[in-house]
Amino acid sequence: MLVIKEFTVDANAETPIKIVGREAGLISFILTRIGLDPITTFSCGKELIEYRSVGLKGDIRENVPLRNVSAIVAGLYKPFQLLITSAIFAILGIINFITLLFSGEIVSAFGTLLIFAIVAAVFAFLYYIGKWMIFAVRSGGDTLNCAMRIKRSIIEGVDVDMAKFLEAADILSAIVLKSKK
Repeated sequence: MLVIKEFTVDANAETPIKIVGREAGLISFILTRIGLDPITTFSCGKELIEYRSVGLKGDIRENVPLRNVSAIVAGLYKPFQLLITSAIFAILGIINFITLLFSGEIVSAFGTLLIFAIVAAVFAFLYYIGKWMIFAVRSGGDTLNCAMRIKRSIIEGVDVDMAKFLEAADILSAIVLKSKK
């Protein structure tokens, strides 16, 4: 899973698409700060898609000629079960609050409501930060090539949403189709 450090989409540029990310997590962030960058780069030129992942585990390079691209994948995963869990805790908190309120335990009712509200908020936050996007190409076969799983980064501050990924996929599709003519 990666967090975005740079995301550039410009159909008229020499490199129309460039996505740079680092491994998610505190350790990767610290390694980046001391100069040991575990970086993954996806870039699309006029004839070639270049993918490079450099980290402590090694160095992977993958080049896919545009004429060999058979599919472009851009998607969004939402951990819906976390949102459902948040709603369940919110509903149970309200039911528990009303039950305790009618039984005359006002202090317990508000305390219990506060606990359920905090747990519901934690699950809602986990849903919000648990969403991730995928951007990949396929060059024949069922295997994804140059695949990047990306999640939102609170630390990096690069805001990338699904609309930008779809824009990148559209530009990449146009470039691939143009290369096959």
